[in-house]
Amino acid sequence: MGKYIFFGVLALVGILLISTVFNVIAWSNDEIALRQQVLAQEKVNTTIFDKMWKIISQQAQVSDKYKDSFKEVYQTIMNERYENAKNVTWQWLQESNPQFSSSLFEKVMLSVEANRNEFALEQKKLIDLGRSHTVMVTQFPGSLWASLLGRRPIDLKIVTSEKTEKAFSTGREDSVRVF
Repeated sequence: MGKYIFFGVLALVGILLISTVFNVIAWSNDEIALRQQVLAQEKVNTTIFDKMWKIISQQAQVSDKYKDSFKEVYQTIMNERYENAKNVTWQWLQESNPQFSSSLFEKVMLSVEANRNEFALEQKKLIDLGRSHTVMVTQFPGSLWASLLGRRPIDLKIVTSEKTEKAFSTGREDSVRVF
């Protein structure tokens, strides 16, 4: 009878040990997958940030070029048209003159807003993934496995501005001037 108890206890310890090993392996695999998802999201954020600034910069360059070209063309037309003319004011009112369009500037503003919103959404995803990973490695029993395997919460790379950092460090944001 003592042999049966000994082998029963030994079997129970073996089952618990195997179960624990499988639990650690499963946890480790989940942690690695989540860590890789966080790192991939950081790359997505980098790509979106790069795309955002290229679009905004290039559209702004086109708008500036349009503004400068319009000014040059307008001055040329006006100078040649009225160089030797009499009653210039009356003639200017009767004629059809080039019209400056603000549509390129409006397009730049829409791009700024849309791209900033897209980037903010991706930043939120990264923050949520980071939160999930931190919970995974700090809550029991994950914290036990994390310390055993040397895993730590990921230090997220969140893009922000100096103005935002200052506002959150001081608890104040007094500037309301847009221009």
